[in-house]
Amino acid sequence: MIEQDYLDMLEALMRAHSQLSEVALDELFRASCFDRGEMLEPADVLLLARISGEAGEQSQSQGHLLNMHAKSLDRLEAAGFLHLSRQERLKIYGLTEKGREAASIVSDAFARHHSIVSRLAAINATKLASVNDALSHLDRTWRDIVLYRL
Repeated sequence: MIEQDYLDMLEALMRAHSQLSEVALDELFRASCFDRGEMLEPADVLLLARISGEAGEQSQSQGHLLNMHAKSLDRLEAAGFLHLSRQERLKIYGLTEKGREAASIVSDAFARHHSIVSRLAAINATKLASVNDALSHLDRTWRDIVLYRL
């Protein structure tokens, strides 16, 4: 039944996101980039990795990014991973030295995880391309559902 398959896929996607977030946070903890007292959330680390991958290690935050990630951005700034500058109504987040170090650790961990996934989970490039294609279609469809109120 397709409806059950869809629900199973959603549950698997949520579990995978949760595990990825925890793994990324654990990598920073093991590397002593912060202590657990800094109260970072697992999703904060993924946002840090996302910001580091954007143009020039700066993220221009407008509208949806601020609304969706305001608390994460505040926690990352308070922990010293980001600095904030303002230009008119635009907020620009950039990585501090600590943020660049943390982003590098997470990036290295993702590269290491890729080789582990390839070997242990037997997920090759063809399977990854297929999953990426399906997720891209889901993302586009979900965006359209919200945008056009389908």
